[in-house]
Amino acid sequence: MKRSSLLAQLIYRSILVIVGITGAILGFVNKGTHCFLFYTYWSGWFATIVAITTLVSTILQLAKGEKEGYNKFIPILKFCANIMIIATFVVAGFVLPDKIWMKEYWTYATGIFYHFLLPIMTVVDSVLFDKKQSYRLVYPFIGFIPSLLYWIIVIWRFLAYRSACGGHIPQAEWAYYYPYGFTNIDNKASLGGLIGLLAGILVALILIGFIYWTVDKLVKVDGKTKFENKINEEEMTDIIHLLKKNK
Repeated sequence: MKRSSLLAQLIYRSILVIVGITGAILGFVNKGTHCFLFYTYWSGWFATIVAITTLVSTILQLAKGEKEGYNKFIPILKFCANIMIIATFVVAGFVLPDKIWMKEYWTYATGIFYHFLLPIMTVVDSVLFDKKQSYRLVYPFIGFIPSLLYWIIVIWRFLAYRSACGGHIPQAEWAYYYPYGFTNIDNKASLGGLIGLLAGILVALILIGFIYWTVDKLVKVDGKTKFENKINEEEMTDIIHLLKKNK
């Protein structure tokens, strides 16, 4: 089937949605409402919601009698969801203690769905089934915003409670306010070090965004893959805006 086949997209996206929903259910079964603290789940929920809307869009296209076409859902939201879920895949697989090549990585059901299957399938969906040349130059500078919002809320939350507790969160409550060891400023970590680390992560997300943007510009011409950036009016506006800001 061709990548523009709406039937192929329907089948693939149905499986993608099932994977996302299964991961969400497992998360609530294993951690209850405590899962609201973790980046992994927020990235998974975001990617799943975008996958559902994309699936509905595909169904509507088929209902209209269309057999071929591409995702018509707001591309910037899908771009943001991809960046957020890619971050989950990279950090879970290559930064956290249980690396992707260790057996411990594969013994946690929720992790398999949200750390591996959902990120891979989300990226594959975009690369295979989304229309090429659909991402604008400004997207890499927007894609990290959902991740930034998550960290702003997490840091504000534990700083506010820490202040209410007299400057230190009791050890018995650490697990309810610090999602990861490197965020625990009551135990070895420092606020300055945490902010510096997160700044580095955000820069990395922007770079990932540009890689993703570049992949969107790769097209086949005479059987060969080439980089081709068709600048439309909106993209030209983005470029002019960036040039004016840098003056």
